[in-house]
Amino acid sequence: MSGDAKIIMCKAAVAWSPNQPLSVETVEVSPPKAGEVRIKIYSTGVCHTDAYTLGGLDPEGIFPVILGHEGAGVVESVGPDVTSVIPGDHVIPLYIPQCDTCKFCLSGKTNLCSKISHVRPRDTRVKSGYSSEYDALNAMLRQAKNSDIVVVAGDMNAVTDEVNARICKARAAFANLRHLWRQNGLSLNLKGRVYQATVRAVLSYGCETWPTRAADLGRLQVFDNRCLRTIAGVGWCRQIHKEAVRKRVFGCATGTSIEECVQHQKLLWSGHVLRMPNHRLPKRVLFSMPNPEWCKQRGGQPMTWQRSMKEMTKRLGAFGATRLPGWGPRDPHCAWLETLQDVAANRCQWRSCCQFVSRLPE
Repeated sequence: MSGDAKIIMCKAAVAWSPNQPLSVETVEVSPPKAGEVRIKIYSTGVCHTDAYTLGGLDPEGIFPVILGHEGAGVVESVGPDVTSVIPGDHVIPLYIPQCDTCKFCLSGKTNLCSKISHVRPRDTRVKSGYSSEYDALNAMLRQAKNSDIVVVAGDMNAVTDEVNARICKARAAFANLRHLWRQNGLSLNLKGRVYQATVRAVLSYGCETWPTRAADLGRLQVFDNRCLRTIAGVGWCRQIHKEAVRKRVFGCATGTSIEECVQHQKLLWSGHVLRMPNHRLPKRVLFSMPNPEWCKQRGGQPMTWQRSMKEMTKRLGAFGATRLPGWGPRDPHCAWLETLQDVAANRCQWRSCCQFVSRLPE
């Protein structure tokens, strides 16, 4: 658990019975358990489902209840075993959780996620502050956004601010060119080149310094796949692999995924920084080694740029010792960095390494 999380008292709009006005009460929010996250809610919405339940029409409706399942906030604390988010992350808890790995989540049809076996856990985590018996208030789908602070299951996805901003900008760029994607007189290959120069350039802008996580890359891939299917005129009812769609649009053997583009840009930039003198600020910031006296924070460790680069470049060993001059015994604490320094000194060799590593399977 992050820090020593304690019970928090907050305000919530409580529905005590059907067809009755909501009552603003003081409720008690327990610390998050294993796999759970406690969130400070900053904005919320009202859905027809809330009115449906409040009207007593929902056969699964249980009262009293704190309604609401559309909202956004900031992580206040996390329970044990939660590594996907850390306190301070901006998050959007999902009405129906998604795994980001099944074919539906990767296609964009996240409401059809095939790996989620339940949407209404029965154990409640919110108690009334006014009841002498602390009657349990059933948080609807355990994501009651009409409360200041809620505890939800930790399988949601954090919204990285930079990645989210890039997707929003790229979506606007793609929408501005929708007349171009609909023209039948242009070849798919030409549309693919325009897409690379306009939408993907916006989507990956500044990716050289992203400490990209699997969730971030998953979001980028989902957006990229949606755009390419629209350009290729492939409906969601057709089961076509994303590589086949990329091949159809870009015209190359398998097409270049957005993940490969991001990795390639990060590798090229890291090589450029490694060739800088040691006193240059980018090199001092990006490649400074952590102080051995520093202590790790409790709970999940955030993905840093150095960690992501270390994971990516460890696959350079596939080249073999004869193809990488200087590859050999290293200081175990910074072996990967010393190897990169040697390889990046040769620009031609570094470009080959970048192409090779960015296309290697995980």
